[in-house]
Amino acid sequence: MGAFYLYAITDQPDRPLGVGAGLAGAPLQSIAYRGIAAVVSPLADGPLPPTAENVMLHERVIEALMAERTALPARFGMVLKSQQAALDELAGRYDAYAANLGRVRGRVELGLRVLWRAE
Repeated sequence: MGAFYLYAITDQPDRPLGVGAGLAGAPLQSIAYRGIAAVVSPLADGPLPPTAENVMLHERVIEALMAERTALPARFGMVLKSQQAALDELAGRYDAYAANLGRVRGRVELGLRVLWRAE
């Protein structure tokens, strides 16, 4: 199989994904390694442009994942060249991913935007 678009690294790799389709309507799947997984969708047509629609869909997938499990979001546009590349990434950084998942488990992310007018 070809390349995969990466949404997040998650825990609970054996738990079925409750999230619908990803970018370009591609089905989501988990590539599991030990106690973690990369949540991806097949990427058939090369890199996706950073349109407002694509960026918002990327964000919606991540938010849906975070509602059902602990997740470390990936930046928009992260592509893994193959399933083996995904497994290599998970294996090579397993300790860091597992530690970071443990650090954010049970917590929520908040954002604050401050706007002002320069005089």
